[in-house]
Amino acid sequence: MHPGPLTSRLFFALPALAVLLAPGIAVAAWPDSLFTPYASYACGDDPHYLAAGDFDGDETPDLAVTNATSATVSVLLGAGNGTFAAKTDYATGTNPRGVQAADLDGDDDLDLVVADQGAHTVSVLLGTGSGSFGTKTDYATGTSPVWVVTGDLDGDGDLDLAVANSGAASVSILLGNGDGTFAARTDYATGATPRMVVAARLDGDADLDLATINNGSGTVSVLPGNGDGTFAARTDYATGFYPWALASGDLDLDGDHDLVATSVLAGGVSVLLGNGDGTFAYRVNYAAGSLPSTVAIADFDADGHPDLAVTGNSGAVVSLLPGAGDGTFAAATTYPTGSGPEGLVVADLDGDARPDLAIATEYVDAVSVLMNTGGVPPVAVESGTNAPRTLQVAAGPNPARETATLRLVLPAAGEVTVTIHDPAGRLVATPFDRLWCPAGPRTVALPTAGWRPGLYLCRAAADGASARTRFVVVR
Repeated sequence: MHPGPLTSRLFFALPALAVLLAPGIAVAAWPDSLFTPYASYACGDDPHYLAAGDFDGDETPDLAVTNATSATVSVLLGAGNGTFAAKTDYATGTNPRGVQAADLDGDDDLDLVVADQGAHTVSVLLGTGSGSFGTKTDYATGTSPVWVVTGDLDGDGDLDLAVANSGAASVSILLGNGDGTFAARTDYATGATPRMVVAARLDGDADLDLATINNGSGTVSVLPGNGDGTFAARTDYATGFYPWALASGDLDLDGDHDLVATSVLAGGVSVLLGNGDGTFAYRVNYAAGSLPSTVAIADFDADGHPDLAVTGNSGAVVSLLPGAGDGTFAAATTYPTGSGPEGLVVADLDGDARPDLAIATEYVDAVSVLMNTGGVPPVAVESGTNAPRTLQVAAGPNPARETATLRLVLPAAGEVTVTIHDPAGRLVATPFDRLWCPAGPRTVALPTAGWRPGLYLCRAAADGASARTRFVVVR
């Protein structure tokens, strides 16, 4: 879909103007101090996980934080400069854990869905668009749900739910009706004690697939989607010891989704690079501090390469691992947080197009906010390929404002599909699907009005060939 107003309100982490590297250009050094000292904002008792989005329609990001002991979700409305108003609490089910913000009822206002571990339910709180939320409606899941994701799992245009059930070794699928209500669940087997689930196109087709991180079996389970809301049997991949959290994104910039998992007792993260067909290479491990908990993917240092942010529950720090763009990562740099960092969310909290961090710190009942102060290097246009007689794509002007221009060069006449992604590899839009182009160059306009400022990745595919470029949108 085109990234219209609601897509922008989800505040995907789109970093600032980035150096877009051509072959032979060196990677810039990691900044000495990329984030400001954290600011702390009170929330409920025992906060665990967060979601970010524009809940009140003022085009600035707000936060929602689940509080396990008080059985609430705290909503903190943002001022647009990285600061937040005092919390307002809304009741959830018992022991709430994972939370997501999405438009579940199709009214263009963001709603909340919370996994209630103690109640064996998910709670849906419909948003009013003014920053407040209605009374929860609960839907049954498997035993001890701890995480929930949203996505169109059956291809009908409505958002559905996938829930990781830590007590049942399963994931529950609740298909959405488009009005904020959901059908009864269908369960699919996973490895033992799934802690998180992600939904992404892991095998290269148009259907969303699922991956769960399984604490009890030390594995990731990949469940291919059939496109109708059902899923094939899982395939398991080994992770580090005692895995806890999972994230997906294009870590090596090859157009395929990869996976990264935290391993609590191994003190690191495991990177599993995707092959593009739903299978994954054997893990590569990286140190990430003591008791690493949650992991997120974004380009924090604006070099065009996805990096990792990992909370360290025992050390009151968040670790930043800079990516090389090929799926490998350098040694971590740590930044202090409040005590007991658990969940984190990446969003542009102050409108400067840099990805900032908000972290739930469970031992002090607060959210730590760390603002990204990284520099804004100059922009260079990157061609998808320099080889003659191959598919090419380039974007300009760079940066773009209301409209970007794509220049496509096809070696032979045929159909080309152009997709736009955020720096974590998530699909933002498909502006051209099977566009017929003659052999040679063709220029097409790409409207960017209404897009959030930041870095976008453009991929063109035709007749088995592909090419990539990057461009930046500014306001």
